[in-house]
Amino acid sequence: MRAERKKIQWRPVDFLILAGFLAVLFLLGALLNRLWQGWNVSPGNVTVLTGRPGAEQRVEALRRVTHTPDGTEAPSLDPETDGERFPLLTLDGTVSLTTSEDPLDSMYYTFYDESFEELVFRTEQFRLPEEPGLYYLVIDTKWGNRKEYYTTEHGVRLRIP
Repeated sequence: MRAERKKIQWRPVDFLILAGFLAVLFLLGALLNRLWQGWNVSPGNVTVLTGRPGAEQRVEALRRVTHTPDGTEAPSLDPETDGERFPLLTLDGTVSLTTSEDPLDSMYYTFYDESFEELVFRTEQFRLPEEPGLYYLVIDTKWGNRKEYYTTEHGVRLRIP
């Protein structure tokens, strides 16, 4: 004796349920993929602070996006041509940097003197010049994730009394 196999009959509503289930799976996969890569990739800002608690001065460094996730490139900040647009901060005591977001990699610091001579090039260690004077600081960093990222440069003028 052989068992008879029943033939499954699909109704139109069954196709709609299957299509809805597959659509939900697709959207869930897309959402998880986007979360894995980073939901909202955007370039951050750098703020420079000086002074003592209660009497702090702060400026947001001039930002230029030099690379975007779609591959668009822009020229680097040049203290000689862009320096007048760098915000000026006269140091009073300690100095610290804060960012609006966590950078992807290290931040790199380049210092120039008043005559735009490069004193320190792309060092990871932030160290102020020891002599009084006006200095141009360019901070280079990345924001985002390994697949989608922005590269930015941030400029600020620092007066050391």
